[in-house]
Amino acid sequence: MTTLANTHNRVLCSTLNVIERSLDEMINLLSNDEKITYELTDNLNLNKDKLLKKLNTLKEYINNFTVKYPIRKEKISFNKLLNSKKSIWAIYLEEIKSQQIKKKYSIDIVQIPDYDKDLNFIIDYIKSI
Repeated sequence: MTTLANTHNRVLCSTLNVIERSLDEMINLLSNDEKITYELTDNLNLNKDKLLKKLNTLKEYINNFTVKYPIRKEKISFNKLLNSKKSIWAIYLEEIKSQQIKKKYSIDIVQIPDYDKDLNFIIDYIKSI
């Protein structure tokens, strides 16, 4: 077993963390068929099962690498992660309120009944999570 200097360990951990999260995202996209605001088009030459197997195999290879070169796992507070995501989601929704749309794009959507009210309902719900 090879040990790495602290700096090398941090670099490897960060890089592998980004790759693993990206892999998880791709696996989730392929595994979950219920999409609300988008649709994945199947323009892959591989079938989904074969691609999922390859992606999971890549995760295994990364795991093997982290065993061979002991990488300290990044400790992530789920509570902090969730609060961060909630803030970002609320900011995104604030950006599409009628006043923001009017200011940025000169489109007046104030006349759409309940538009801002419905957005505020979603924002308030996000805050309650």
